[in-house]
Amino acid sequence: GTARSSAYFGQGNGSILLDDVACDGTEQFLANCTHTSNHNCGHYEDAGVTCSGSTPPACIDGSIRLVGGTNSLEGRVEVCSGGAWGTVCDDFWDSTDAGVVCRQLGFDSGISFGSAYFGQGNGSIVLDNVQCDGSESYLTNCTHITNHNCVHAEDAGVRCAYCTTGSIRLVGGSHDWEGRVEVCDSGSWGTVCDDFWNSPDAAVVCRQLGWGTSGTARSNAYFGQGAGSILLDNVLCTGTEEFLTNCTYSSTHNCGHYEDAGVSCHVCTSGSLRLVGGSNSNEGRVELCQNGRWGTVCDDSWDNTDAGVVCRQLGLGT
Repeated sequence: GTARSSAYFGQGNGSILLDDVACDGTEQFLANCTHTSNHNCGHYEDAGVTCSGSTPPACIDGSIRLVGGTNSLEGRVEVCSGGAWGTVCDDFWDSTDAGVVCRQLGFDSGISFGSAYFGQGNGSIVLDNVQCDGSESYLTNCTHITNHNCVHAEDAGVRCAYCTTGSIRLVGGSHDWEGRVEVCDSGSWGTVCDDFWNSPDAAVVCRQLGWGTSGTARSNAYFGQGAGSILLDNVLCTGTEEFLTNCTYSSTHNCGHYEDAGVSCHVCTSGSLRLVGGSNSNEGRVELCQNGRWGTVCDDSWDNTDAGVVCRQLGLGT
């Protein structure tokens, strides 16, 4: 690179951190070079460089973007390959593939579009015959080919949703298992009014989210006021419903966000054990609590010594 001096790129502000810098050229970081931290300089002496390297790539390989839509939730799918943006052919393109795209971008589910619905791209067509199973974190992890028989009239697109109708989340708590209850409706998040909000309602929320089977109901915007629509009011769950939206409720309300409902789920303590599915309390499938959720134990090398530790931990002998 070429060294620039005398504030060639303009004067900075704040502290002058390095003076008398003397690198030998092998250092990986500038701070590893010989230097002093005391100085006799002004910002009119700020140093700069012009690097002789090539222009940095336009994008990072494997990243994706949506182009040509009316908002950030939709558009032609473009994938970075070799530092340049290219498109995806719509052969075999479906909503499973769209879902992977949307989740990679931080959205929820997605709808697929073909035939250059969002306009034709340019440059390379980098993926064809994409076949995701839906579990992939990145579109390029899906089965695909890089050779293609496509033209840009077949460019693939998606329309994403922020969330799936009926899904719920907890917002504003200090842990994942507590917060203001928000419900998804038509791709947008809204809140729940605390009229009649009680423990059976909280239990349904916690179970739907996988945070145990009971919880404490919180009212009066205990976890802060939300925004957007208030979607549910007068919620009356029996406690057995699989989803909060299966409970009796009113979709009209007389509430303000100062009445937003919340929950604190009763989660397990990491390291605790329980036995599930046996004919009595002395037997069952071993489940272990980790990070507030119950999981199971694989039986590889599982023997009576291991069983004895479980029983002893549970106070059931050895």
